[in-house]
Formats: sequence, C-alpha cells, structure tokens
Amino acid sequence: MEFLEFEDAIDLMHMEYAEMPGLRLTFSQARRMWNLTDEVCGRALAALTASGFLEQRNDGTYVRTGTSTVSIEGTTPLVRVM
Repeated sequence: MEFLEFEDAIDLMHMEYAEMPGLRLTFSQARRMWNLTDEVCGRALAALTASGFLEQRNDGTYVRTGTSTVSIEGTTPLVRVM
C-alpha cells in the first residue's frame, strides 16, 4: 500500500476542503480518507491549521475556517416567489 508524501497530502486536503466547504473530518477519518500515515496526516492537518485554512473544532473535527456547520435538518426549505 502506497502512502502520500507530506506536500502531496497538503495539496490534496486543501483541494478537497476547498471543493467541499462543509467537509468535517476527525484525524482518523482524514487519515483513512486520504490513505495517509499518522505522521503525514498530523503534519498536514497541523500545517493547514497553522496557515489559517482549517480550524479544529471542540469536538476534534477539522473544518475549513469560516465554514458554518449548522445542520439544516428539520428546517423549512425556502420558497421562491415570482
């Protein structure tokens, strides 16, 4: 099994979080999703957090900075009036 290198991991994580602003992953989920070693995953998440691109929430998940992760379940959809 091949693992990504540090720079490639940062590029991939950055791209995925940019494409999916609501993406919310724990360390373990990120490691599995991108097939990373513990060391590379930790370094990449730390680098993206230090740069301000990601933030780690109180529940341990990593999200893109400034992203709302409010659930919309149970809300009424907006209706467009013409």
